[in-house]
Amino acid sequence: MEEIPKNEIHKRKSVYLPHHAVVHTDRETSKTRVVFDASAKGSNCVSLNDELLVGPQLQEDLRNILMRSRLHRVYYASDIQKMYLQILLYEEDADRYQRLLWRENDTDPIKEYRMLRVTFGTAAAPHLAVRTLHQVADDEGRNHPMAV
Repeated sequence: MEEIPKNEIHKRKSVYLPHHAVVHTDRETSKTRVVFDASAKGSNCVSLNDELLVGPQLQEDLRNILMRSRLHRVYYASDIQKMYLQILLYEEDADRYQRLLWRENDTDPIKEYRMLRVTFGTAAAPHLAVRTLHQVADDEGRNHPMAV
């Protein structure tokens, strides 16, 4: 995320994402995790998720994937770490739909930021992530056929 310069704060109407911290006090090694709630209704009784286009489901049904895995002697599966945070948004979309208020400590002034990456908790995030993988495979497939 990046801080919004003062001269850009009132440049356009924007959506501010509600968020809260999740802290596991029962574990010493657990990090604080920020959770965004794009389903929270605004004063107009509409949420960001209500308005987002989610796109078609691109990921195959898990049941089909598991059944197909039984046809092979060896099967590889992987997880892309922080997948959504690997995908950069258009600056205008980040500024218009993913703003937030933040401060490090209770005594600090509140600052305005915009999330520059796909945010977990938005309805479109799963489609955007899988669609990005498909596009990378299309763009780079000639150079890396085994990865495709």
